[in-house]
Amino acid sequence: DLSTNFSLERILGTDKSSFRFGLEYLVTKSFELRSGVQMSTQENGGNRFGVGFTVHLPYVNLSYGLLTHPILDNINTFDIKVFFE
Repeated sequence: DLSTNFSLERILGTDKSSFRFGLEYLVTKSFELRSGVQMSTQENGGNRFGVGFTVHLPYVNLSYGLLTHPILDNINTFDIKVFFE
């Protein structure tokens, strides 16, 4: 399965806007890949790129993501989601 999403943001009364586009691809029943970009016209905004994945296990999902930033360091995230049934 392949999913796409996009959004366009614009601040009213200004020429500042940003565009976001992302993809999610279910490679197998238990492995999912993600990527996305954000393009911004703001002076301090800049462009950003993100990539990540999720491993679906019985009762647990493990996810990792990396998001770049034009000024600050890159952001790494790791999530553990536990299902109680």
